[in-house]
Amino acid sequence: MSCINDLCGNYVANIDFFYDNKKGDDLFSQDKSDLEIAKESFVDFNEVSGFKVDFCEFSDATAGPGVVLASSGNSTFFDSAVTGNASAGIRMTNCSIVAFISVTADENGTSGFELLSGNDGIRISQVDAINNTVDGIQFSTTATACTISAS
Repeated sequence: MSCINDLCGNYVANIDFFYDNKKGDDLFSQDKSDLEIAKESFVDFNEVSGFKVDFCEFSDATAGPGVVLASSGNSTFFDSAVTGNASAGIRMTNCSIVAFISVTADENGTSGFELLSGNDGIRISQVDAINNTVDGIQFSTTATACTISAS
């Protein structure tokens, strides 16, 4: 578990980081709250609110998605990439009010964005989600008030 702070130094969240599917707390730097993750890694946000991810890459995870969000929200992904992961680029379950702006989600094993059950208020804008094995953006039947704009 690692502590993430925002630009003002306020405590934001504890987040588990993994490398080659092993937990590791020394795989990132907190320079301006950017997450710098080692190659073949993934990040799991579980019950995290108010986080920000910008200028990051979560690519080439050898097992599972590049990013998993579960029961999280009030957050922003900006100008980042999730490419070449074994399954989805980003997998979300029971999340609310998350914005994805200028995110590349290409060449993943299933979908670029996989919104499973219970997501609400997800905004996907200006994204590149092509050449994924299944779909660029995949919604389940219980996704509500989610929007996709000009990608």
